[in-house]
Amino acid sequence: MGTFEAGTQGAFRFEVSGVVDGRPLLVVEHITRIDDACAPDWPQSSIGGEHRVVVTGHPNLTVSVHGTEPGEPGAAGGGNASAANRIVNAIPAVCAAPPGPLSPLDLPSITGAGQLR
Repeated sequence: MGTFEAGTQGAFRFEVSGVVDGRPLLVVEHITRIDDACAPDWPQSSIGGEHRVVVTGHPNLTVSVHGTEPGEPGAAGGGNASAANRIVNAIPAVCAAPPGPLSPLDLPSITGAGQLR
């Protein structure tokens, strides 16, 4: 991640909320640290860096992606957690497709738009 001099920022955290009828319906929280010891009071994974999606509802679901890449710390090899969104949102189209192999080109655009009810 580069060089961080003493006294400079070594971690950052932000949250983006989608508010519907005055309450948060979607919340995205992002935490990045240059080292696990930075910002120890913020939420941490027990396995090191990871991408986690938590869906609170009936049932509650947690999907964690922890990838490794030689020479890279934490979740560097884990890719983007949003990639899982396309896969999950493709389930209805895949189920409706005829039997056999499919590629992304065989499916409609999978955006997740309009999926909240």
